[in-house]
Amino acid sequence: VQVEIFYRQNEENFLIVPLEFVHKKNNVVEYKGSLTVSGSGKQSFNVRIKPKNCCYKEFYEYVKWFY
Repeated sequence: VQVEIFYRQNEENFLIVPLEFVHKKNNVVEYKGSLTVSGSGKQSFNVRIKPKNCCYKEFYEYVKWFY
């Protein structure tokens, strides 16, 4: 599984930050990564999970992330 942060500063500018696997313990998985929040005002970020399975991976491009 790939995990990433989708950060949107405004409607035109966005950033995708891949997260790095750290460890798994008792069905809890920890990832790490970093990003710099720019400016002020309305902004958003989501954590996105990308499946490994090829069948599901094809549909990932159709997932929409709203601002």
